[in-house]
Amino acid sequence: MNELELPPAPALPADVRERVLHRVLHRMDAAPAAAPRRRTSFLAAAAAVVVAIAATTVTAVTGFGADDPAGLDRLPPATVTDGGPGTAPGEDPGGDPFAGVELPPPSGQPATDLALARCAAAVVHSGRAGEYPSTREWRSTLHMGVGAVESDLEINDSFACLVSPGSVAVSGLTGTPAGEVQVVRMSAGQLVVLNPDGREFAIGLPGKMLISEDRVTFVDIYSGETPDQMRLTDAGGYDGPVPEPVQALVVADRDLPERPDTPEGRYLDECFEGLPTHAHVNDRLWIPVGWHDVGGAAPPALVARIGDLAAGFCMTDAVYGGRAFAEAPLHPDHRSGLASPVVFHRGEGSAVLMAVSPDVTRVEIAAVPALQHEPTPDSAAPPQQEPVAEAGCTILDRLAMCTIDSQPRETSRQARVQVVVTAYTADSPAGVEVYRN
Repeated sequence: MNELELPPAPALPADVRERVLHRVLHRMDAAPAAAPRRRTSFLAAAAAVVVAIAATTVTAVTGFGADDPAGLDRLPPATVTDGGPGTAPGEDPGGDPFAGVELPPPSGQPATDLALARCAAAVVHSGRAGEYPSTREWRSTLHMGVGAVESDLEINDSFACLVSPGSVAVSGLTGTPAGEVQVVRMSAGQLVVLNPDGREFAIGLPGKMLISEDRVTFVDIYSGETPDQMRLTDAGGYDGPVPEPVQALVVADRDLPERPDTPEGRYLDECFEGLPTHAHVNDRLWIPVGWHDVGGAAPPALVARIGDLAAGFCMTDAVYGGRAFAEAPLHPDHRSGLASPVVFHRGEGSAVLMAVSPDVTRVEIAAVPALQHEPTPDSAAPPQQEPVAEAGCTILDRLAMCTIDSQPRETSRQARVQVVVTAYTADSPAGVEVYRN
């Protein structure tokens, strides 16, 4: 995981570590189960990667993130919105979104504390706080990022909250019963199973059953799936289709713009159609920024962003079976310095999205032979490397989109190449290397 340049991950309690691992492996389809088996059977196989994965996001592409999967501190103030059937309004425009809310005690994790605060405000301002424990007693028993902009919280080991840029969904303490467990719909792409007695159950499509004993379990619904296609079995003897789940409380608490009906917007619509349905509660919050298309062998890409929260791009990639969308949070440190990486994607070609300062006038990407040994502070400067491919990048709204056709040259370990990005300013006409992978 070194090349991801991830920050050090906080230590996780053993039970949370195991639950994160269980969810990650299920999403990766690493071990579809033909028959129920204990969660601990997964532990030895992938324990080394759990902490790093838990500190970033669960996606098919690489982002450069910290502990803030949803960038909640950079959301606009809460506003009154109408989210449709089953959706409650948020707080008054210009008001304090947490006014009158007894907030949970600090956990030491700012992203978790802010997510919990939004969930607490949702139930209080919806008038349904009486259905939950006192919000000052809430604590997160698991907080995990989903993609770049959303996160799942398990609260008090008894109910759940799904946090997205424009809304939050809070399960009740009960749901539609199915034997000894209960099912709640959190969004079009996600269910929650409530299991107050901690009994073993299995849920999913045949051959892809998720097995759990957790009291709160998020269940992803993938593209083309519906709950009535899924089966659920539990230790109490239930074995049948997943019943129609009760809808979670959904509160639209941020009024964010959605992408317009333009050729670029429709291209993004088609791009998101191929993504897992659990990845975004509302993918229309991604607004097109512009095209990167420099011709030649460099793949074109459409850049999009959600304000200052996140940035990403859609590109056609045969390795991923069509269009791929790479995304990551935008962090305050992306606003300082000459340039910093936001998203790196390697498939049929290589692509990197950089946040750049206003001083940058030009950005270029090159594929160069990989160094045989990493340089040390005492070693001589490495020899100048002749690029095997070069391409220009496109600067769009303080983002630089770079793509290059590097895959054909990576046919063996001896022939590996590195991707190098160079930024140019009026004061640095010779260019400054800002990224190497």
